[in-house]
Amino acid sequence: MGGGGSAADVRVSLLGGFAASVDGEPVGDSWRLRKAKTLVKLLALAPGHRMHRDAVLEMLWPDADPGAATNNLHQTVHAARRALGATQIALRDDVLHLCPDDVLTVDVDAFEQAAAEARASRDVDHLRAALANWTGPLLPEDEYESWAIAHRERLRETHAALTSLLAQRLVEGGDPGAALAVLDLVVPDRPMDEPLHRVLIAALAALGRRWDAIAAYERLRDGLEKEYAAEPEPPTKALYRRLLTGSNPLATTTPHNLPEPATSFVGRQRELGELALSLERTRLLTLTGPGGAGKSRLSLELARRAAATAEFPDGVWRVQLAGVKDDEAVTSTAASALRLSLPGGVPSTFAVADQLATRRLLLVLDNCEHLLAASGELVAEVLARCPDVIVVTTSREPLGLAAEIVYRVPSLEVPADHAGVDVSKLARLEAVQLFVERAQHTAPRFELQPETADAVARICHQLDGMPLALELAAARLAHLTVTDLADGLSDALTLLARRGPGQHLDRQQTLAATLDWSHDLLEPDEQVAFRRLAVFAGGFDLEAAAHVCADAGPAVDLVSRLVDKSLVDADTSGPSARYRLLQVVRQYADVRLTDAGEAAATRRLHHEWYATAAAAHDPDRGVAIVGEPSPWFDDEQDNLRAALSSALADDPTLALQLATTTWRFWLTRGLIAEGARWLTLALDRCDDRSSMRARALAATYLLQVRQGRAPGLTAIGDEIVALLSEQDDPAELAHGRHQQTLVTFMSGDWARAD
Repeated sequence: MGGGGSAADVRVSLLGGFAASVDGEPVGDSWRLRKAKTLVKLLALAPGHRMHRDAVLEMLWPDADPGAATNNLHQTVHAARRALGATQIALRDDVLHLCPDDVLTVDVDAFEQAAAEARASRDVDHLRAALANWTGPLLPEDEYESWAIAHRERLRETHAALTSLLAQRLVEGGDPGAALAVLDLVVPDRPMDEPLHRVLIAALAALGRRWDAIAAYERLRDGLEKEYAAEPEPPTKALYRRLLTGSNPLATTTPHNLPEPATSFVGRQRELGELALSLERTRLLTLTGPGGAGKSRLSLELARRAAATAEFPDGVWRVQLAGVKDDEAVTSTAASALRLSLPGGVPSTFAVADQLATRRLLLVLDNCEHLLAASGELVAEVLARCPDVIVVTTSREPLGLAAEIVYRVPSLEVPADHAGVDVSKLARLEAVQLFVERAQHTAPRFELQPETADAVARICHQLDGMPLALELAAARLAHLTVTDLADGLSDALTLLARRGPGQHLDRQQTLAATLDWSHDLLEPDEQVAFRRLAVFAGGFDLEAAAHVCADAGPAVDLVSRLVDKSLVDADTSGPSARYRLLQVVRQYADVRLTDAGEAAATRRLHHEWYATAAAAHDPDRGVAIVGEPSPWFDDEQDNLRAALSSALADDPTLALQLATTTWRFWLTRGLIAEGARWLTLALDRCDDRSSMRARALAATYLLQVRQGRAPGLTAIGDEIVALLSEQDDPAELAHGRHQQTLVTFMSGDWARAD
């Protein structure tokens, strides 16, 4: 086949099952080796239909020695050439090519190209034509092959997104019946696909089937709660509310995960206009500036306005990195916020970009400055492979990527001279507007009047228009007059800035002075609690605060007082209150904690608390039926990471316990690689010989199996039995032998398994 002088016409089908033809003649049962067919599949899926020989060797013969693997490859290439034709598989400079000199058509390529064009046009006919290229899931005969998992999931997501968009366009065009017919082909196989179900609910409502639409929402809600302990996204809830109230259910909303702000957004209209123009010229916009400049709040308002348009049909998503300490957790944090899976077997940044490749959305990465390398790696991958994704980041310094537009967030406009100020002119300044608006939260009767104007102008001028500094200062009006406040700020800045001759106060020093002054106004017990709360990452509840602040006083009283003084934020929207320190305030408190010599002891209290709490929430704890991991693990992800990091250095045995009681959460949330990494680190650093180690080993092999890693599993099974043989517990030993058999079976060692 394909041996003539003219170029051959080679067609490879992967959707719905493998098939190949050369010049219209099917390649039937002429595959002498199964691996020869697999080689063609790999090359057909590879970018450019080529792969380096080493990558092929690693995928097809990972456990073979180099000589044997090379010999196997030669035989496989020979068999593939016999089936397809001598010229269809070429090895050039250690790179294998599929049909380098012939006409090659791969159905996956045709589907993805048509899908990209249809999503860009949003035309119904184009969408239908693109979906006509779908003949079934990728290679169903290779369902459990690790090399196919990421490709299969990407294509399934693309097919579902196309179906959802076609149905949405049909509903918008007044043909909900046709939309329902399209959805009925896909929805049963994707019971947790929220965007798909949102269109389904809208289609049912448009057909006048209001109660069926409500029932569809409730099935989705119950399924999300049962499978992920999660609630529907805000746009889905809004659609449900419109159904219940009888208002128009077809009003379109952009999906998002943007939090509701606790206070109003003041000013910044010029900045928002400039940022909107910048987003028309770049796909990467970074907001920089010192801590407290208002970068996060400005990016949130920019995202909120984007969500109010139809520009991003796949959503506006915010990833909060303030509580993330580990570079390797950046991608998993982004995946959680975007509700993506990290299946393992491929780099996590690749997996995220793969699933976003066909989506049109705005992604906001907030507080990147302490994770620049990892954030830059993720953003670079997304920009390279996701043409319709726009990224906004906030950081104290740029990411340093090509095409990045850097926007330095300025201070709010302040009075040039506070002597003899005009109240009407003063009221138009954004710094004054922010201070007065926040001051009225603390002192409702406060007003900007001729009697207070001079003091307000001095405060705004001395604080350099920094939003956080203004908010902290405004909170002091609960105990001081505005004149006392202005006088106190002046003394604090002079005393604490520590300026040398010829030096000028920069904004960061001004903010530090404001925080120093706010700290010095705290009572001694409040100071102790404030600095100890710095150990929490991503928020905390009162029980956790009580543990780390045990000798400072009652936690409920201390935290409440710190909330009143605007040093701690309270979120009471959920079933129980959660608290957090703003990032810059947390950093300041952490310095105070170190200066007090309490950092090590407080972090020890922190990781001891989370080890105990994780054990109490462990779904495996002494019950016959393993339950779903508690939503507590979702709330405390950042704290668990921080606790694991500190426990690994301070108490490896406790780190092993914490990782072991958390592993099932990582498994069910798709954080496979992260869970395997924490368990491996804990096992490496802890020489404990208890049954806890055996359980950790069992968890490790299950996570590694999910990653497609079979090598080394047999040794894990042997170590489990060896450990449990040292314990005086026959039942545990019997269970361990069962695990050893299972591990051996999964590793492919059939002789030992038998």
